Amino acid sequence: MSHRIVDDNVAVRFSKDELRAQFDYYAFYHDYVILFELGGDNNLFGRHPQTGREVRCRSWSTLAVGADWEVMREAVRFAVCCEGGGMRFNGSSSTMPETYIRRCRDVVANAVPFEHAGLLGLSLTAKIQCGPAGERMKHSQDDLAELIALQPPTAVNGKLEWIFHPLLSMRDAALFFAFRHFDDERSIWNVAKADGPQFEMQSLRDRARVMAKHTAQGPAVERKRPSRPMQQGFLHGLV
Repeated sequence: MSHRIVDDNVAVRFSKDELRAQFDYYAFYHDYVILFELGGDNNLFGRHPQTGREVRCRSWSTLAVGADWEVMREAVRFAVCCEGGGMRFNGSSSTMPETYIRRCRDVVANAVPFEHAGLLGLSLTAKIQCGPAGERMKHSQDDLAELIALQPPTAVNGKLEWIFHPLLSMRDAALFFAFRHFDDERSIWNVAKADGPQFEMQSLRDRARVMAKHTAQGPAVERKRPSRPMQQGFLHGLV
């Protein structure tokens, strides 16, 4: 039976204080998290980019965006796919929904701070589309005018389009989080398309946990060896 195999998960956290500093129009009351997943169908194969051998195809996707609880709410929804064997972790014959939820909770808890996101090798391009003109009236016109003022859009097939790179720019991240509701009809993985390493020896999930551990410990403090008191005879030879 065809089913999805999950290879990796990782999350990036954006501090509410840093988001607030980008512009005054939108109030950020909590941190934002983007949850990513690497996976693919069990019966779809291609060629390894380096070795050329046949491997199962996999790709990165954006699963959820929002506060911790909003991201976990989406994770619970996806966990339902584990029932009946519709989704499992790589290396497991089957995965319980509770196991999937537990991993996502761990990933969110160890989310990589934005300032270290570049170490993951992930890229993210978010495209917000709004329109055509008749459909724009359902949105707040004040919000729309503010977004246009903050970043002029491009007209594409009668629609307004904004392109953001949240992993490269905190300002782009803030704009995307504040105004992503303009494109609420498309799934988040179609709005924000992710890409990154697919066949790494160390999973990004494990790498993120190591980074979180080092961050919690704080910067290393150099310990100086206690200096030995100079002997009186040595001082006498210098004077």
